[in-house]
Amino acid sequence: MVAVAMNEPDVPILLTRPTDASRALERRLREDGIALPIEISPILRIEFCDVAPPLDMAGAIFTSKNGVVAVPRENMPAWCVGWATAEIAEAKGWRTISADGEAQSLLRRILADAPEGKLVHFRGEHMRVDVAAQLREKGLDAVDIVAYRQEAAPLEKEARALLEREKPVI
Repeated sequence: MVAVAMNEPDVPILLTRPTDASRALERRLREDGIALPIEISPILRIEFCDVAPPLDMAGAIFTSKNGVVAVPRENMPAWCVGWATAEIAEAKGWRTISADGEAQSLLRRILADAPEGKLVHFRGEHMRVDVAAQLREKGLDAVDIVAYRQEAAPLEKEARALLEREKPVI
C-alpha cells in the first residue's frame, strides 16, 4: 500500500510528532526526494520547565533530546540513550557516553561504568522506565528532575480533513 501510495502525487504524509521533530523528518523526506504533500499537525507540545541542576551533580542521564535541550550547558559526563541524543548533548558541551537507543541498554551501560557521585536523570513528565529508581536499587546515587512536559494538542483542521477523506494518507 505504501509503495503504491508513494507513486500517487495526491497522497499526503501526515506528521504528528512535536513540531521540531516533524520539521526534521520533513527535511529528511525532502532530501530523500519525497515530493508528496506534507501536513504537520503535532499531537504533543513540549513545554520546557525551569531546570537548575543540583550543585552536587556528578553526571547527567538523558533519555531524550528534549531533556538535553531543557538543561543548561555543562562540561561533565552525560549518559545518553542513543547516538542522536548524545550528538545534541555533545554539541552543548557534555562529555557523552551513548547506549544503543533503548533504556535497558542505557541502564546496563551506566551500571557497567559504575560512576561515583550523584547522577541526575533529566526527563519528561511521563516516562516508561524509571531510570533513577532502577539505579538506586543497584546502589548508585541517582535522582530525577522533570525537565519538560508533554502536553496533548488537538489535530489541526487540515489534518482532521485528511483523515476523514476516503483516499489514503501516510
